[in-house]
Amino acid sequence: GGAIEVWDRGFYSAMARDRASRQSSGFSLYFPLDAVLQGVSLVLERAFRVRMTPVPLLPGEAWGPFVTKMQLSWADASDNAAMGGAG
Repeated sequence: GGAIEVWDRGFYSAMARDRASRQSSGFSLYFPLDAVLQGVSLVLERAFRVRMTPVPLLPGEAWGPFVTKMQLSWADASDNAAMGGAG
């Protein structure tokens, strides 16, 4: 193997991204997104009295079909207002 030249940068960057992508996909076998979101929601509710609920995405808010938008609200709020703003 010779030295890595400037023009090799794109090739090796793509190879590294591909390898990282394959390695991270193995991670998702042990931590499926639905189970992780349920766990996070449970912790938020029990520890902080905060409810996490999915809400519809507005046009242009997501960069891919896999994006989920969540709203945090106080679990015991009488008006169910979202945290950080008016409901």
